[in-house]
Amino acid sequence: MSVTISNVPDPLPPAVTKLLIDKLYEKRKTAALDVEKIIKDNLSSGNHSEISKIVKYLSNNYVLSQNQNNKKGGLIGLAACAIALGKEAVKYRNDLVPSVLACFSDPDSRVRYYACESLYNIVKVLRGNVLIYFNEIFDGLCKLCCDMDLNVRNGAELLDRLLKDTVTENSSNEKFDIIVFMQLLRERIYVKNSFVRQFLVSWLKVLDSEPNINIILHISDLLDGLFQILDDSNSEIKKMCESLLGDFLKEISNPQMKSKYELMINIILIHCGNVNDDSIQMTAMMWLKELIHLLNEEAVFFMPGILNVVLPCFSYGDESLKKNIKELSKVINSKLWSLIEKLSQEKSEEKIALLKKIAVDKLIETLSRFTITPSDINTVTTTIESLRWLLHLVYKLPQFILSQIDNFFHILIAFLSDSSKEAIELDLKILAVISSSKLLIDTNNQNEALRANFPNYNKYFSLFMTELLDLFRKDQNLRYEKGSSIIKTLCILINPEDIFRMFAEILSTEKDSEFAISMVDILNSILLTSCECFDLRNSLKDFNTQESLSLFICLYKTWCHNPIAAIALCLLSQNYEHAFNLVNLLGDIEITLNLLITIDKLVQLIESSIFTYLRLHLLQVEENQYLVRALYGLLMILPQSDAFFALKHRLDCVPNYYNKISDSNQNKLMSTPERKKIDFKELLDHFLQVQEKQKIFKKQNNLI
Repeated sequence: MSVTISNVPDPLPPAVTKLLIDKLYEKRKTAALDVEKIIKDNLSSGNHSEISKIVKYLSNNYVLSQNQNNKKGGLIGLAACAIALGKEAVKYRNDLVPSVLACFSDPDSRVRYYACESLYNIVKVLRGNVLIYFNEIFDGLCKLCCDMDLNVRNGAELLDRLLKDTVTENSSNEKFDIIVFMQLLRERIYVKNSFVRQFLVSWLKVLDSEPNINIILHISDLLDGLFQILDDSNSEIKKMCESLLGDFLKEISNPQMKSKYELMINIILIHCGNVNDDSIQMTAMMWLKELIHLLNEEAVFFMPGILNVVLPCFSYGDESLKKNIKELSKVINSKLWSLIEKLSQEKSEEKIALLKKIAVDKLIETLSRFTITPSDINTVTTTIESLRWLLHLVYKLPQFILSQIDNFFHILIAFLSDSSKEAIELDLKILAVISSSKLLIDTNNQNEALRANFPNYNKYFSLFMTELLDLFRKDQNLRYEKGSSIIKTLCILINPEDIFRMFAEILSTEKDSEFAISMVDILNSILLTSCECFDLRNSLKDFNTQESLSLFICLYKTWCHNPIAAIALCLLSQNYEHAFNLVNLLGDIEITLNLLITIDKLVQLIESSIFTYLRLHLLQVEENQYLVRALYGLLMILPQSDAFFALKHRLDCVPNYYNKISDSNQNKLMSTPERKKIDFKELLDHFLQVQEKQKIFKKQNNLI
């Protein structure tokens, strides 16, 4: 838009000219009425050339003059010309509009105000014909709406209302170009000024209400900017924008919008993570819920980003908006959960191809992020839900999730030191499912011995058990406070026999004697007392299968790290003679306070329901004389404590012990075919070797 100042003579009478450039508005107004009459007279006589001269002269020599009074006179004069011309004004719009628009940026606030007034009257006459200048007018109003002068802002507001009416009146024809308008909005949507924001939102509100303008098709270009407007400090503007976004949300189901959903959901996810403004986050979550509904199965493609913003909301409190956000997050989470459930059950190539689109590495990274650091009271709910998702995915999509196992396996192990019991139980479930996954058994690279002993598990089972023991080694608090609980839970999830076998295999080569003694003590206590090991205890007690024999030998070799645990294992399995032999060897071992405490615990167990059968065996002295001797041996080692008197009182109940023991010098211990297969001499030698290694270990530690 360019204008030039001409040097042609003034076509207006001198008297009119004098009044038109007067300082007083009333005189200029009188001159404007004269100009209006002159134009009407020329129009009625068909003298269009004279009209053109007057309009051009007012535009170029008055409005574009450097003199402020001339500008003011020219502006009111052009408005008078337009009013006089009426429908004929369209022929002169190129001279009427551009020069007035140029005054929108004038340094004098009064000129800017009169420019708004002048253009208002021109637009009122031209109506839809002014829309060829829509871009320029809109741009000018966008600046004037935040003018420092209140009068200018008020004038711009009146013009703005008229322009909106004009656009809606002409929305059905080509005079209003929505594509061009959207470009104008995109260029201004990120402006921080509150007045400009209000101006833009009001325009969108008007156009959205106009049925002939399908502005929703372009919402993806403005969505991010609108959410930023929600952060405005002016509550009125926030409410306007919330209302507008609410209207748009109802309209996005338009079939023509489907191609925009991907772009929109990525924008929405950014604002769903806005933890500084609850209202913005709430609005974004509402959009996310609707977009997931519209995308349906294709929403799983966005799972990493969705879970990244949804899961933290599970730990929100019960404040009004926070609670609503949390509930909305649960709805979104449940929808995704169901989608995975549904897709995992369908085996069509189309569905498999859809699942392959999931960025599994990003998904695992997202879920792992919430389990890397120990959970606290503020985040435990999020942590638990993250673990529930991992378990769900390992169950439902093992072929995809387990391909990334090396990226999160060690995170699951480390998480076992977390403070939340529920979270740890979920973690153990995941590790148990992974360890027994048939999908991974085919790739099992364990050595042949382990493969033979654990055919139902993959390499991650032995790795899991090894890493768990390493965790117990490094963290004594975890070992003593939660170690027993963790192992008991595992015995529910995995066959207890396999767990004890694997622990025994690993600990059999343990070089740290103190750690080995400690772990055997914990494992032995679980074996003898926990309900989870009831069947395992019975298997060892009956001792009538090859499996029970193999298990006994496997456990025994490791239990030798802890002499009293080894004796307890022999008592449990009714290998009383070997128990007696081990008790006799205690005389050659340093009797420490810890060893006495362990004997004390064993005496308490003998008095418990676990060893009811053992106490009944005391009635059969001839067959179980080594049992009696073993118990008397323990009695001799104990100081005269509560445990001593408890055991003494029990042995005092043995009927005619001395008479019956003297009746036979032979071992009448009942035997089984499996028991006869055991080389107890070899086991005794192994016990002595382990104890000798412990002596060396203690000496080395003392030197250090």
